[in-house]
Amino acid sequence: KNTAPGWTGRENHVSLRFKGKMWIIGGKNSDNPAGLNDVWSSSTGLAWDNHTLTNGFSARQGHAGVVFKNKIWILGGQSGSNFLNDVYSSEDGIVWVKEDNVTNMWSGRYGHAAFASYSDDGDLIKDLIVVVGGNDNSSGDSREVWISYDGKSWSQDTRSVTWDGMKDFDVQVFDGKVWILGGNDNGSRIKKFYTFDGNNWLPEAYPEWSQRSKLVVMFLTTIYG
Repeated sequence: KNTAPGWTGRENHVSLRFKGKMWIIGGKNSDNPAGLNDVWSSSTGLAWDNHTLTNGFSARQGHAGVVFKNKIWILGGQSGSNFLNDVYSSEDGIVWVKEDNVTNMWSGRYGHAAFASYSDDGDLIKDLIVVVGGNDNSSGDSREVWISYDGKSWSQDTRSVTWDGMKDFDVQVFDGKVWILGGNDNGSRIKKFYTFDGNNWLPEAYPEWSQRSKLVVMFLTTIYG
């Protein structure tokens, strides 16, 4: 059990690994339905530090998070009735910088996912952040894919996707491919997964696990969900 008081129960937060620690960022709970903007870290999973932020981002839930170029990046989400398309980065999880976009970018959304692709990831596009899917409360669940090399300049990837618009899914880079797993398609949980090899999105065989959304996936040499 925890050896020190930790973060409150929540959902729709970001969890990631950064500089040898686990990080919990934002989300919502019954006491904060519009969202949270706290940041917690732990090197053991037992004792947690609640960080006092500088230039912190606004409260949010359903946002995406990714580690890219030795920084944590937080992208979009929902804050109350507002759908966000802002981008924040931090080199230490404490001091945050708002990355002002210099091009048109994705619309405000929640339930999307983000991943980083690096030059050693097989045939994938190199060294960029990718934002996938989500819901902007206007066009429904999205099939969009947006890419950026610096978190400021964004362009929409126009290659055809084979997956339906969706939110609340997980995305991972594994074995030289991008994997989209599970999710929610306009209220229906999804029992599907898709891969991207750098050129094409491909539907894969139905998995043995039941349909689900908001899943968390990790990988060592095998994907676990």
